[in-house]
Amino acid sequence: MATTSNQLWQILEALVIKTQNRETVWEADPDLNFAFRTSIGGYLARIESVDGDERPPFRLAVLEQQDGSVVDVGETARARESSHAATMRRNGQLAELYHEARRQALGINVKLDQVARELGIE
Repeated sequence: MATTSNQLWQILEALVIKTQNRETVWEADPDLNFAFRTSIGGYLARIESVDGDERPPFRLAVLEQQDGSVVDVGETARARESSHAATMRRNGQLAELYHEARRQALGINVKLDQVARELGIE
């Protein structure tokens, strides 16, 4: 079994891939501005812009459905990574997930698909 830290990064990587492939449904988080969430089993994954400016830092949290935090991934990345390059890669993944989740929750991808179809773009 992977260590907890490795499991968290694997969850982040899986969420990025599933979100890019439109296999995960994100919605705006009704409790926080600049945050989006998706259901995973009996848990919620929430990605948020910590400063509310849609730029780093970002935080990914796995929450129990009853809103109890299980674990946060994000701002603590710097303390867990052994190199600056690894930290930058993780922060890039958090940013990518945030922006992909935002696009999906706001329906931007669907709207762009509709415009492309209207223009005959496949």
